[in-house]
Amino acid sequence: MKRLLALLVLAAGISLPVLADDSTPLPTNKMCPVLTDQPVDPTIFTDYQGKRVWFCCPKCRRTFLENPEPYLHNLPQFAAAAGAGQEEHSGSGLPEQPQGISRLVRFLGKFHPVVVHFPIALILAAALAEMLNMLTGRSLFGNAARYSVAIGALSTILTVGFGWAAGAFARYPGELARVLTLHRWLGTSAGVLILLTAILSETSRRKKTGGLRASYRITLFVAALLIGVVGHFGGTLVFGPEHYTW
Repeated sequence: MKRLLALLVLAAGISLPVLADDSTPLPTNKMCPVLTDQPVDPTIFTDYQGKRVWFCCPKCRRTFLENPEPYLHNLPQFAAAAGAGQEEHSGSGLPEQPQGISRLVRFLGKFHPVVVHFPIALILAAALAEMLNMLTGRSLFGNAARYSVAIGALSTILTVGFGWAAGAFARYPGELARVLTLHRWLGTSAGVLILLTAILSETSRRKKTGGLRASYRITLFVAALLIGVVGHFGGTLVFGPEHYTW
């Protein structure tokens, strides 16, 4: 027994340094480059131009990724390059603001995060209601799916429009630029599919043919799945690809 205890103690002594070893690099910038009076969170970072940058919150990370240049002079990683580049900018160091129609488009893009939740919730609720309708045969669930699809289709038009407006002024580097492209085009495809679902929903109720009903259900379920994929890429743009790291 004593020998067994000695072996356990020895094993614990060997394993503790291994468990304590953290391969995560320490933040090079101790303060957030966006909110310069806030210390960084070591779990919130991104890689920009081959260098890692840390932030205090996901919102600051997103702000930086949309337009990194004004914040580079706050980072020791880019201090020399940013100092040389700032001589070419105005004293404010802020990007030039759009005017006229461009300013209106940028303002409308700010409503994308507000309206995007409506088609997501409504189409997912419609898919659930239609599934319950198939299982129970109760018209209550079928009517709930119908109205959810109709309202979801209307809100989708606004969501896609505002999304394109927001994307027109988004500046994401490297891998996130590709994520933005996927999010934009898959979101547009989902919007078109939701509109088709709404048309099939009304048409199948009027003509009452099995083929139309089946087509409506297929497009509804595919649209619900596609919304999940689009939402994943949207979340990646806001919180970064490391958000799901265990």
